[in-house]
Amino acid sequence: MSPSVAVAFTHVTKTFELHRSRVGGSFQESAIAALRRSWRRGSSFTALDDVTFSLLHGKTYGFVGDNGAGKSTALKLASRIIEPTAGDVSVDGRIGALLELGAGFHPDLTGRENVFLSSAVMGLDRNHVRRRFDEIVDFAELWDFIDVPVKYYSSGMYVRLGFSVAVHMAPEILLVDEVLAVGDASFQQKCLERISRLSNGGVTIVIVSHDTGAVEALCDEVLWFDRGRLRDRGPATDVVMAYRRSVAEHRVRQLRARLAGEAPPPQDGFDAGVYEAVHNGTGRWGDGTVSITRVELRDGAGMPSGHFGTGDTLEVCIHYRTRGVVLDPVFGLAVHHQNGTQVCGPNTGMDDISVPQVSGEGVVTYSVPSLPLLEGLYLISVSAHDRTDSTTYDYHDRLYPLAVSPGDSAEKYGLVTLGGCWKWSCE
Repeated sequence: MSPSVAVAFTHVTKTFELHRSRVGGSFQESAIAALRRSWRRGSSFTALDDVTFSLLHGKTYGFVGDNGAGKSTALKLASRIIEPTAGDVSVDGRIGALLELGAGFHPDLTGRENVFLSSAVMGLDRNHVRRRFDEIVDFAELWDFIDVPVKYYSSGMYVRLGFSVAVHMAPEILLVDEVLAVGDASFQQKCLERISRLSNGGVTIVIVSHDTGAVEALCDEVLWFDRGRLRDRGPATDVVMAYRRSVAEHRVRQLRARLAGEAPPPQDGFDAGVYEAVHNGTGRWGDGTVSITRVELRDGAGMPSGHFGTGDTLEVCIHYRTRGVVLDPVFGLAVHHQNGTQVCGPNTGMDDISVPQVSGEGVVTYSVPSLPLLEGLYLISVSAHDRTDSTTYDYHDRLYPLAVSPGDSAEKYGLVTLGGCWKWSCE
C-alpha cells in the first residue's frame, strides 16, 4: 500500500499587498501616507505563483531556494497561518510548526506558561502537556529559566523552547523553518538527531534551510523554489547539487563583473580560463611586493579553458610581477567547492620547492595530471607570501571559477574521486 498524501498544493498562488498605510499614527505619518497613497495603491508581491505539489506521509522533505523564493510562504500556507490568494492547500494530520522565532509565545508570560499556551494553540489538552512537561524542559535545557518571562530569553533560548514544544506534542506533520540556525551548535545537533528519530517514526517532516548539507543528509526529497515557482524536485542529493551549482554560477558571474567594473556577463558559460587580475576590490589583499597579474587554467594541450572533466589534465599558471628582487617567496593556491568547503591548499613551501629569488615578471605553474575533482563548480584562490607566512605579498580569495563535468568518472557523490579500483574474489 503506497503512502497517503500529507500535504497537497494545487495551483496555489499567494500575493501580498505592499506599502499599506498603518491605521492611526501621528499627524505627520498620516500626512506622509496621504502623499504616498497614489503610488502605494495596487503595489503587490507574488510570493508563490501557481505552485502544485504533494508530500507523502512518513517522508522527510527539504525546501531550498534563495531568499524570497517562496519557501517560508509555502510552510505558512501549510500550517494555516495564512491562506492562499488562489488555489487549494490541503493537509492531512496534526501539525507541529516552528516557523518564526518565538511565534506563539507571549513575552510577559513565563516559559512554563508559554508551554501550555503554545500547546493549547496546537489543540492539545493540558493533561497531555503535563505528562510531557518535564521532557520538554529537559530537552530545551531551561530548568533554571522556565519560570522567567520569555521576554528576558535570548534568541537561542527562544528557539530551544519553541522547538522542544513542537517536537514533543506528537505531531504527525512537523514544519521547521530556518530558525534552527539561531541555536548553538550543540543544540542544533540535538535537533537534527530528534528530527531523524521522528522521521524514522513515520512523522512527515518539512525543513526550510539554507544549510544544504543538513538538507541533503536528512531529507528523502528536496523541492527547489525559485522566484515563487517550483523549479525542480527529486532525490535530495541531485536537487541540492543542482541548486548549489546554480547559486555558485550566479555568484561567480556577479563577483567577476563587480571586480572588473562591468555589467554581468551572459547567463551561459564562464570565462575562457584566462583571468586578468583586478587592481582592487573585495577578495584581494597584500602589500604588493609580488603582484599576481594573471591566472590561466590550461588543459592537457596547453589551451586555456574554464571547463574540465574529472580525470583531465589541469595546469594553473600564476603570472606575477615584482617590485625589485624578492628572496625566497612562496606561491600557492586553494580550491573551494561551490558549497564553501576547501578541498585543498598546496603551495611551493609545503612541497619543498625552492624559489631562491624572483624579480621582474615570471610564471609559476601547478600541474595536475589527473584531476580528481567530481562534477561541480569550484573557486580557485592564488597567493604569494614570504617563507615564514608572516607577510602576504598578494592574495586573491576565490576569484577564479573552475567548472568540472563528470568526464570519464561515473561517481557523482562527494567532492573527489580516490581513483582506486575494485577487486572481487569468491572464497
